[in-house]
Amino acid sequence: MKQIKDDYFLDVDDKMLEYLELESSKCVESINQSIFSNKENSYKLLNLLIVGVGASFLLITQSDKVDFFTMLLLIFCTGWTICLVLLAVFCLKPKKKPILGNSPLDLYSEYYKKLEDYNKLSILRRYKLSTTEDIINILTEEDDRVGRWLDRVIILSVITPITSIIFSFLVHYLQILAQA
Repeated sequence: MKQIKDDYFLDVDDKMLEYLELESSKCVESINQSIFSNKENSYKLLNLLIVGVGASFLLITQSDKVDFFTMLLLIFCTGWTICLVLLAVFCLKPKKKPILGNSPLDLYSEYYKKLEDYNKLSILRRYKLSTTEDIINILTEEDDRVGRWLDRVIILSVITPITSIIFSFLVHYLQILAQA
């Protein structure tokens, strides 16, 4: 995360300030849309995993003996349950988000009251731009984190059925060898 000083934008002229404010608001909006999209995809995956785990559990409870199919479903159900937990903890758990605005006391402090400059609003806008840069950095980190964990859970949820089939075949093959 890039850290800048609060007074970083004080030397910016008014035209540039307007442009930077516009771009920063576009940036915040874009990052928020990306976070929303990642969360929405996380909820879709959550629903699919819940249905898969529930169906597997239902099939497991219908079986009287532990056979190849039951072993396959047990591993499958366990893997997707782990995916559910990871998804809930790292993607869907609510995180504290930064406030997109500044409180009046933060902006209009004693420092600004003592300024002799008649263009105090212009100075406040420049300080607000610095705060917006901090917010963009925080939101970008959040978006990266959620996206990274969503990718991991998607990969794990795809690998789980393959792994459960391979492991079940190995166990079934070892059972056949033990009986021979």
